[in-house]
Amino acid sequence: MNPPIDPLARVLESWKIEPASDPNFRPSVAARLAASRTNLNWSAYLRVHAALWAAVGVVLLGAAVWTGRQAGHARNQADRNELLDTYVRRLDPRAMTGPQT
Repeated sequence: MNPPIDPLARVLESWKIEPASDPNFRPSVAARLAASRTNLNWSAYLRVHAALWAAVGVVLLGAAVWTGRQAGHARNQADRNELLDTYVRRLDPRAMTGPQT
């Protein structure tokens, strides 16, 4: 059994679009593109590349936060080890016989 034919489909099939031919279309598009590339000032450059520079900023900020966290963790661990070493040397008589700082 065939599905019923939609009247809208018939109307859309009957439409034929024939655009006018413009022989200068490609050269004019190329000229507009070339003009838009050369006329970028600072604010236009920022508008065009804002997403890219925002992503770069987020990545750099994330790297800085991670590096700072790692450095802080290493410093905290070094301080903890020094405090433990000093504490043990001052309380343990066997450790007191070694070199003291």
